[in-house]
Amino acid sequence: MSVSRIQAGGILGLVTATAAIDQLVKGLVVGALHLNESRPLIPGVLDLSYRQNHGVAFSALPHASAYLLVALNLLVIALFIGFMLPQLQQRSARIALALVCGGAVGNLIDRIRLGYVIDYLDFHFWPVFNLADTAIVIGVGLLLINHLFFHHPVPKS
Repeated sequence: MSVSRIQAGGILGLVTATAAIDQLVKGLVVGALHLNESRPLIPGVLDLSYRQNHGVAFSALPHASAYLLVALNLLVIALFIGFMLPQLQQRSARIALALVCGGAVGNLIDRIRLGYVIDYLDFHFWPVFNLADTAIVIGVGLLLINHLFFHHPVPKS
């Protein structure tokens, strides 16, 4: 089974919206805060903190080259799309794909444009992250929930 043009358009629309909102929020944070500045949003729980992540998720590999990280990001997007293709008849799979790719594209834009990713959500007990990271986690979570609880094998044509 193939994905209809309407379904493909919905996926692309959600990818674009996710990446665009991510970039908009990052721009607002950079305009409102100095690097490493924090402001409490929910005192003692959540701060808005402007950080530059030169590594990968949760600041791992902080000394890797930006070129390597861009290539790794593109590879992960391509592998994820390839993995998801057989499942795209399911609406939840299309949403999961779009959220993961939209988040990856949002962070990829930073990495290409700036050489690092802008992070700003600081819960104190977790590494600082951003909306793109949140979209990726929600997308993967939706995929796991769908696979564990609602998975129906797609018949081969």
